[in-house]
Amino acid sequence: MVVPDLIGLPLELAREVIAATALPVGAIDTVTEASDFGTVIAQSPRAGTPGATVRAVLLTVSRGPASVRVPDVMGLSLLAARDRLAAQGLRIGVLEQRFEGTPGTVLAQLPAAGELVTRESAVKLTISGAME
Repeated sequence: MVVPDLIGLPLELAREVIAATALPVGAIDTVTEASDFGTVIAQSPRAGTPGATVRAVLLTVSRGPASVRVPDVMGLSLLAARDRLAAQGLRIGVLEQRFEGTPGTVLAQLPAAGELVTRESAVKLTISGAME
């Protein structure tokens, strides 16, 4: 018997696969990762290792992508808003334009400031007047 490849499997299925090999499951560590919640992203020892040399199979499981709070970018210029969003791991999504208020400033944002989103999410901005 050899250690099976568990990478990419949901944790419960990985446990079933290990149980079928009669190898014990060791520690299960969790990390924030872009992979789906509960997915095995690493294992030790590697797949293919002879089972006779294995005390336990250690797993690292994803907690899913990190969540961040959307910063308040209202009233900022488009460039300043982009920089503030990027500092949180976010990006500008759809840009809309309205001809009111101070030209070149952010009039509205969606999601709103303070909401939790996953890193690399897009924030829709409404900009006043001509875009920078």
